[in-house]
Amino acid sequence: MALQEPDKSGTVASGKQKKTTGSKEVQRLKSEFLNNVSHEIRTPLNGIVGMTHCLLDTPLNEKQRYFAETIRSSTSSLLKLTDTILTFSKTVSGTMRPEKRTFRLSLLLSCIAEPISSSSCEKGLGYSWDLEDDVPDSLYGDPEILRQVLTILAENAVKFTREGTIKLSVAVEKKITDAVVLRFSVTDTGIGIPPEKSAGIFDTFTQADTSSTRHYEGLGLGLTLSRELVKLLGGEIGVESEEKKGSCFRFTASFGITEACASPARLAEESGNQVITCMTPAAEDPENGNSPEDSPSSVTDDLQILVVEDNLINQQVALMMLKKLGLNADVAINGAQAVSAAADKNYRLIFMDIQMPEMDGIEATRLIRGTATGKDIPIVALTAHAMPDDQTACFEAGMNDFLSKPLHQDALVRVLRQWLPAFSC
Repeated sequence: MALQEPDKSGTVASGKQKKTTGSKEVQRLKSEFLNNVSHEIRTPLNGIVGMTHCLLDTPLNEKQRYFAETIRSSTSSLLKLTDTILTFSKTVSGTMRPEKRTFRLSLLLSCIAEPISSSSCEKGLGYSWDLEDDVPDSLYGDPEILRQVLTILAENAVKFTREGTIKLSVAVEKKITDAVVLRFSVTDTGIGIPPEKSAGIFDTFTQADTSSTRHYEGLGLGLTLSRELVKLLGGEIGVESEEKKGSCFRFTASFGITEACASPARLAEESGNQVITCMTPAAEDPENGNSPEDSPSSVTDDLQILVVEDNLINQQVALMMLKKLGLNADVAINGAQAVSAAADKNYRLIFMDIQMPEMDGIEATRLIRGTATGKDIPIVALTAHAMPDDQTACFEAGMNDFLSKPLHQDALVRVLRQWLPAFSC
């Protein structure tokens, strides 16, 4: 009989225990690797996306604007592909867990509506979302997973619809005292799914059309990922479809019901049927100095903001986006400088990167929260670490909100409205 060696504590570990320990270590290494991949991809992408947005806000001729729009569109597609692969890898490895917190459903749907309605308008499609009257607005659960599922389904609906409308609706499936099961539906008037393809549409790498002459590109991961994410929300997903007439994807999800959201989020649109119509933006008038780069005409100095970021390009992106909104900001290049700056100045809002030399953003946040002047300052993570575990670490350290890179203007505006009551845009 083979002898087993004791571990450092003197205890003999069984083969099963060693196997379990080894499995946990492998899972930890997988998670760490995915986090690093996410960070290394998102950091340069933030520079490309941010600078492209800034470029598009300057006077450009028709050819220059076409080039810049192509860069923006291509980087957006690359980012979506990266997010899909990384999230799918997380679900497959079993390292993804729901991160629950209080959120406002109507605000989440409104945020989703902005990019979806834009892509719908580009194709001449209508887009609307609807909450039934008895759907509670203040929920407790994982808003990011819900956002991912709804975005995947809505983007698919736009992708496979050539004319007509897209509608997202929410109804109550089941309700008890302090919890609710909601039913989400995304309906389109697109190409539909052939009956023989419907049964396996949620299988990994499955597409209704896999021929080399197919009209629609993609990995075939979106619906598989949606199925796995819906499971994390405690629900099920299914589809009803008729070829050449359209599809309706439905899923359920469980949430707690809260009295009110913990954060003072403001929403311009209230719950109800929100119909998004296409609007043509006003043209720039560079001759009269009316380019977006010059608006607003004055910069607000009384709303003190600190940007904590070690990457020079990402510093410039954040500062230019804030300036466009009429806001100035100071910069700290690492966590140690941030702690010192927060002690010397009464900041109203801090944007905190996570991975930085000398002191990271997690430690800096803990130290700021430990001071009398820093315990109430809103601190928002602004980071290329975008996995759910990263969000958990940020909130546990005392951060109030989370923004992942690349930074988009609409996400920045949402955070400013939420944490700077005096800000208006």
